[in-house]
Amino acid sequence: MKFSKKEEGVMDLTVDRLDGFDERTQIKVLYLEDNSSDVDLLEIELSKTGNYLIKAIETKDELINELKGEYDIFICDYCLVGFDGKEAVKIAQKIRPDIPSVILSGTVGEEEAVNILHSGAYDFILKQNLKRIHRVIDRVIQEATRRKQAQIYLKELEDKNALLNSILDSLDDLMFFKDTEAKYIRVNKAFVNYFNISEENIIGKTDRDLFCAEIYNKTEEAHEKVVKNAKSLRFHTEYMKSNGKVSILEIVKTPIVSNGKVIGWVGVSRDVTEKRLLEERLRRNQLTLSQAEEISGAGSFELNDDLGILRCSANLLKIFHINSEHDQISLSKLYNIVYEADRALFMQQFQNAIKNKQALSLTHRIFIDNDIKYCRTSIRPDLTTNNGQYYGIVVNMTPERKQEDIISNIQESERKRISRELHDSIGPKLAAAMMYMDQLHMKEQDEKIAKVRTIVLDSVNEIRDISRSLSVKMVEDNGLENAIEDLFDHIPSRIEKEIKIEINEDEISPMIAAQVYRIVQEAINNMLKHSEASTFNFSMVQDQSILKLDIKDNGSGCNIHEANGKGNGIKNITHRVKRCHGIVRYSSDKGNGFSIEIKVPVK
Repeated sequence: MKFSKKEEGVMDLTVDRLDGFDERTQIKVLYLEDNSSDVDLLEIELSKTGNYLIKAIETKDELINELKGEYDIFICDYCLVGFDGKEAVKIAQKIRPDIPSVILSGTVGEEEAVNILHSGAYDFILKQNLKRIHRVIDRVIQEATRRKQAQIYLKELEDKNALLNSILDSLDDLMFFKDTEAKYIRVNKAFVNYFNISEENIIGKTDRDLFCAEIYNKTEEAHEKVVKNAKSLRFHTEYMKSNGKVSILEIVKTPIVSNGKVIGWVGVSRDVTEKRLLEERLRRNQLTLSQAEEISGAGSFELNDDLGILRCSANLLKIFHINSEHDQISLSKLYNIVYEADRALFMQQFQNAIKNKQALSLTHRIFIDNDIKYCRTSIRPDLTTNNGQYYGIVVNMTPERKQEDIISNIQESERKRISRELHDSIGPKLAAAMMYMDQLHMKEQDEKIAKVRTIVLDSVNEIRDISRSLSVKMVEDNGLENAIEDLFDHIPSRIEKEIKIEINEDEISPMIAAQVYRIVQEAINNMLKHSEASTFNFSMVQDQSILKLDIKDNGSGCNIHEANGKGNGIKNITHRVKRCHGIVRYSSDKGNGFSIEIKVPVK
């Protein structure tokens, strides 16, 4: 054993290891003792059993000053000059509550021993049992360490509880915790405010104590199911507020399980009255929409352009003959449903509308189960958001189109009949009348006969023009290009014409050819009647499966909206383009001419 003086009143005693401590660990002891002999005795005893650094002090002021340092344990004599050990322990506890205290005493009774422990000391030792000091120090330091760890744990627990309480009280949902007897042990502010019951009047109570029988029975039934299945359960119940209004509460109860045993319950309640009302309103709106779609032969969809997905109504899936548990189809599937002859134009216009965030309405055909249906598809962007959302509707126009075809065929047959009658009957008769008049040579009647002859000749020419305009026989006999060029030949020579036609007539269906002929005929008539134009430009070019027409003049122009409302010319052209499943755009201003852009499929 070695004794080395480090400083006045401090001894460094190095011996073998002390039980519970590593031999390299030095235990720093603050010893308050006004008797130097007792200090020596403690130093000798401790030198036998461990590595200690002892700082001996005698007065209260020294104690207060030294407690600022780092010590593992504080030991003091019970009897001191000017104050006693209990007071010293209280001072130490106040300044350094983390340092454990032990009192040494010559003799002390049982009652006083209890008072010593109550003063804050961890233990006391009779001086005649000083040989136990190293074990007491070992145990006290370990106890202090456990207490310190417990305090740290308790502080962490308090912080976590404070955080939990803060989170719970910040929630709008009604949160509650129950014990295994279904008594409330914690509720948040939202719960208290909603039911207008103080937390003190809730804790320790059950639903039977707080609510009416209807709510209690409902929650009790749910509680039994949760107990039986040890799983979360969601249910609803009604609650009448103090203002007399009935609200609907959605409640989720979940068991709290520890080591395989249910130790309580946590629940979440929220007022879903408004949600239920909105859901009911939505259900009714969906039912109304469904009925309206059924009556009108329409189906609606919602398009997310970013995903290329259409969310379809049930009636739209029905129109498309899609039997699916899902209500979604891809945009590519929609394109494939469109009739092949219309597909290129449909895709082009649909994609342009999406790219430019524009509304679109387009007539087209769809091919399903070896059958052609006629449809009109319209889309409109949702401009309130910027998420590529579009809403659309597809109207099945097959019944109307078939009826239009019947009427159109009847009209076309009647035009042909009238044209034939004019050409084969009235025309020859007028021609014969002219021949007879040419044979008359009565001079006194020459002037009158000449006048009649002029009238008859004009009538013959008009009948020929009417016969030509009523019939598409020119198209049937000579082809679309020749028929259109014949129309241009009847344009007065004062109007300068520029014509461009690049088509493959073998790829153009008779119906499209007839409708295009009528469209060009209508455009020429409108120009001659209204525009006072001096130039007329016409272009008809075939781009694979799409026929493009550009018709322009340099006439007086017009207001498109006013012209569309007053005359039949624009209406007739628009109607015929739609029959061809194409698109048409008009462009004009007063004094700046008139232009028409048309795209139709070739079949």
